[in-house]
Amino acid sequence: IAHRPDDARATLERALACCERADLATRAHVYTRASYVELYGGDHDRARRYATIGASIAEQANLYVVATGAYSVLYNLAYDAGGPSECLVHLERLSDCAVRSGNLDFHLYAIVAAYELHVERGDVAAVERLENDLRAFDVHYGASTTLEGLVPSRALFAAWAGLFDAAYEILAPSAAQQSDPERAALRWVEIALY
Repeated sequence: IAHRPDDARATLERALACCERADLATRAHVYTRASYVELYGGDHDRARRYATIGASIAEQANLYVVATGAYSVLYNLAYDAGGPSECLVHLERLSDCAVRSGNLDFHLYAIVAAYELHVERGDVAAVERLENDLRAFDVHYGASTTLEGLVPSRALFAAWAGLFDAAYEILAPSAAQQSDPERAALRWVEIALY
């Protein structure tokens, strides 16, 4: 967060050097945090290794929120380089850990991310299953910012059915809500397509 990757890595190295003598919970936390440091620091091989170790230890210790964090790192790495099948494997584990921990936000995140991947793959049956899962959430989750991730996928789903007006209506209001100019430009291109 402070954009001091060298300091983060130095701290990480000190923590890793002594964490093997620590209990499972401490080791799970250290390896999972290490995976975040390396993910944002750009060393994806180390991020993958630390996240894999962190997830395994966290599940052994029944620390499902920590495991969810490790699986989110693995999902992000797969999203950039691994492809949809690998992403879905990590999302399934992330979702399972979210359910075990009772964390609805992480569970919703996993459903929305899986929805996007299944739309990209053209898997209508999987999208319909996920629509049922989304309907199972409490009404207060209807305003969740996580649900914004469904907008492009739902527009594409409507376009498959030839409902280009509906796709446009779904997507058009979201252009002004994008966080940076590049994302806004991409969204305007999608809107123009519909």
